[in-house]
Amino acid sequence: AETREDAVMLGRALADQFFLFEHVTRDHEFKDEHLFYRFIDEKERGKVSHNQATGKTFQWADFISPPETTLTEGQLPAFPQPDFDAISKKDVHVACQMSPLDEHNRTLLDNVHPPNWEDPESSKGDGTPPIYDLVVIGAGTGGLVSAAGSAGVGAKVALIEDNLMGGDCLNVGCVPSKALIHSANLAHKLRGDMDHLADAGISIAGGADAVSVDFGKVMERIRRIRAEISHHDSAQRFTKLGVEVYFGRGRFASERTVEVNGKVLHFRKAVIATGGYPSLINMKGLKELHSMANNSKGTETATPPAILTNETVFNLTKQPTRMVVIGAGVIGMEIAQAMQRLGTSVTV
Repeated sequence: AETREDAVMLGRALADQFFLFEHVTRDHEFKDEHLFYRFIDEKERGKVSHNQATGKTFQWADFISPPETTLTEGQLPAFPQPDFDAISKKDVHVACQMSPLDEHNRTLLDNVHPPNWEDPESSKGDGTPPIYDLVVIGAGTGGLVSAAGSAGVGAKVALIEDNLMGGDCLNVGCVPSKALIHSANLAHKLRGDMDHLADAGISIAGGADAVSVDFGKVMERIRRIRAEISHHDSAQRFTKLGVEVYFGRGRFASERTVEVNGKVLHFRKAVIATGGYPSLINMKGLKELHSMANNSKGTETATPPAILTNETVFNLTKQPTRMVVIGAGVIGMEIAQAMQRLGTSVTV
């Protein structure tokens, strides 16, 4: 449709004659009114900046240095490293927390926190600020559903995310944890089902001891699965759904305004869906060990222990021989059981 009138006629035909959709209230015809549908100007859509050097939009691969290829005996394969000097300041924290920056994690980041993202235009053609029907702070499960559902009935929606779209579930919760549990369960089932297999006429040379775990491949599979489904929670997809996506830290400036990246957004309603983050517990020496593990490569005689949270545990590429899990809640027990079944000695 090229005009609003044509769009109304098309909408009525699709609703009344072809029954492709109906209004949620089901009590009136398709109309050109607020919260029925709206035309979206291209300036209202955020986008990834154009890379003049490559002629394409920026990708995280543009900011990643190739790994060292010369390895000494006993070293693990190196992974690409970010060029922090070239990365936008508002994106640096994302590169710091995501590891390793292999092809899978780069694909994930391109979807859920694309580099050099250009925010939508937050003012009308005459310079006056628009009023959003809804501003959503936080692009996790709750924020994404709120934003998509509201935009789907014609609301003007702004979605603000400082970190990764998809939130805990995609990035550090449901998806990676269940992928880890799946591998752990397979290993456990094979080792524990030797009698059942023998009864069915199937044997494994060497018995249960012959079942080995390639931990690097286990974790690589987790990163691959997460990357493959990340487009569902991507900035590009939600932009196409009519949501105006902002990457930055939002803060309320008044009862009806929120500020992000120096822009003031006016709104009628707001949803706060910021979720939570893990923090170090008040245990003597823990903060010092955490600092040592993150700022030192160890000595010739000792390597500082890795102090991980439920978020950073999925950055592992080498299987720890021993692990202590502090906290026997759902997350702690999931990680503890999975790591034990994969061959790590675990204490809860």
